[in-house]
Amino acid sequence: MWLCFPVVSAQHNFHTSEQILPNSCVLIFPMFLFNTVKVGDILPSLTTDYLVLKTIGEGVYGEVLECLDIKNQKIVAVKILKYPNARQNAKHEMSFLKIISPLNHKNLVKFFERFKYKRQECLVFEMLYRNLQYFIIVNPDRIPLNKIRAIAKQLFMAMEALSTVVQPIGFRAPEILLGLPYTNAIDMWGVGCVLANLYLRFFLFNADTDYEMMRQVVQLLGQPEDGLLHAGIYTKKYFIKVKRTNGSTWRLKDQSSLSSLSEKTAEVYNESNKNTRQNFKDC
Repeated sequence: MWLCFPVVSAQHNFHTSEQILPNSCVLIFPMFLFNTVKVGDILPSLTTDYLVLKTIGEGVYGEVLECLDIKNQKIVAVKILKYPNARQNAKHEMSFLKIISPLNHKNLVKFFERFKYKRQECLVFEMLYRNLQYFIIVNPDRIPLNKIRAIAKQLFMAMEALSTVVQPIGFRAPEILLGLPYTNAIDMWGVGCVLANLYLRFFLFNADTDYEMMRQVVQLLGQPEDGLLHAGIYTKKYFIKVKRTNGSTWRLKDQSSLSSLSEKTAEVYNESNKNTRQNFKDC
């Protein structure tokens, strides 16, 4: 999915308390350039035609275009999903969009319609010009805490309108990884990962699989208690049961085939942020 946890529209002036830039956001679209369209093409839907102005970027699941809604004369973002899983991805995203669309919340991205172009699934959203990666780039030094607080406020406002949503791997809470019962508390985990990314300037958990995500969680925070591992539906994906004289316990599977934390991450954890790591353990 293209979700950056959670999907919000950043409409806050980071230097004052005024609300500005309704088209700013902390949404990160994944984009994959696969040459199905080009600048100047017209994408027709049942409600309007969209003129392709430029490609915003690329990712694993699709290409996102900046387009002009010709009928309504407004700029929109059109996401074209990548085959072979376009239909499944569209169905998955639509199930989520059906939940958030009626909310009409200022901190949630607005979804307009779905249509097909040359048999490709297309989703139309309001145009959001900034994302977290852009915000990090334009702040070459560490982002001041007052700016991070402003973003955190917007995230929490979005959470008030949302129930728990799907979390990308690098933001996925241990309860989800293990298949344990969960509450909206997992949203706090996701928010924490987003804010840590802003403060540390790299992802707290740099993982591309559930397996690697769990390994890094254990490396940073320690192994979950045996009681939780016994109850987890997916525990055996990550741990093996070890018999002992006084019973059995769990051990993380062999790490030899898994990559370690990035050199930069390890350096920060081991040298610069020992106190931060301890604070995470104490939470």
